[in-house]
Amino acid sequence: MTDRIQGNLPACPPNTWVATVVYANGRRANLPVALRTSEGERPYPGAQWIFPPTLVNPEETIVGENAQRPEPRSHRNRSRFSSH
Repeated sequence: MTDRIQGNLPACPPNTWVATVVYANGRRANLPVALRTSEGERPYPGAQWIFPPTLVNPEETIVGENAQRPEPRSHRNRSRFSSH
């Protein structure tokens, strides 16, 4: 990758697939999302791919490190003593 493309990224291997995220304020962030290998693509370390349900597979599929469903945002800030 060139320095211009890398922007806010640390040095990544040359086989890294990078996605650009555009925030509501117009700022951009480049995020590594995959590594291309001889076997195909796999999630970049620390990244997860989330595939939506389909007719063939009615469940959402999560691929990557610690592939488990994250806790819903509405529950993250609740105290464990909350009555909700």
